[in-house]
Amino acid sequence: KFSKTLVVHASALPNGRGWNPHIWQILEGASHLTVTLLEAEDEFDTGAICHQVLVDIDKGALWNEINDVLFTAELHLLDYAVEHFQTMRPVLQRINTAPNYYRPRTPHDSQVDPDRTIAEQRRRPFMIEPGAPGDRLRSTVAHQRPGDLQLRPTDVIARQLGSVALARV
Repeated sequence: KFSKTLVVHASALPNGRGWNPHIWQILEGASHLTVTLLEAEDEFDTGAICHQVLVDIDKGALWNEINDVLFTAELHLLDYAVEHFQTMRPVLQRINTAPNYYRPRTPHDSQVDPDRTIAEQRRRPFMIEPGAPGDRLRSTVAHQRPGDLQLRPTDVIARQLGSVALARV
């Protein structure tokens, strides 16, 4: 049906395959994240890379501020895909680098420990991403122009533009 299916993923693939990589990387202490536009393949997060952007994450950022930064990067990548669709030359992921995988987050991952101070738990994002186990992926059809979007950063976006389908998962 489509000539290409593209996906936006918040990691520097092949590192960070799997679910919620941005949250896991922040918990690991990352101060910046790579957001990748890639071709969808049957095996998730393995497709050729079309474009990547690097975003800075403030150490004091709250989850909604982190999502705003990521959402802006994702919109940039969606616009890039539309503008460069005919000329994009995707590059295969590095085969000399062993990928790492993140498991899906669960409600347990976002629990507050009452025996620890808030300061000790400050960098722990208290959120569950769409697509967590038991949560069916939701999709919202978006308008053609980014300024028309009225979506929350945690929404899953599905955009169909001619012969290309773009999705944030």
